[in-house]
Amino acid sequence: MVALDDVSGKVKGMGTCTKSLVKAVFGQICDASYGKDSCLDGLVCMDLKGRLLNGKGNGVCGRVTTPAINYSGSTWYVDYNLGPQGQGQCVRDCPLGKFNNCGGNAENYDELYTSWQECCKEKLWWVNTSECVPDWPVVD
Repeated sequence: MVALDDVSGKVKGMGTCTKSLVKAVFGQICDASYGKDSCLDGLVCMDLKGRLLNGKGNGVCGRVTTPAINYSGSTWYVDYNLGPQGQGQCVRDCPLGKFNNCGGNAENYDELYTSWQECCKEKLWWVNTSECVPDWPVVD
């Protein structure tokens, strides 16, 4: 490897390129050929358009983020395994624990409702409103 002075272009030194033990930090140039070792943990080597570089090329260390999904528009169904004495509670049709009142994905036999109020009114009309859903108050 030949190192050149940025201003004059004259040779500053010579050396041999070896795999660096120092991982690049956010915003630093990285070599994707080092795989997971090219950037600090939690960062990946990507091109300037934010695409992941898989094993080839130079890029910049960055963080891949996935947008948070808002399940507030999810449909509702009754989970009869919940609630006092197994009376059931209305839950959202979304992955368990991902959002307020997500009860897991509904089965094909579950009746779906557009709101928790409709679910409670149609299926659990005798249940107190605050007990009709597992997490009160409901976040929309």
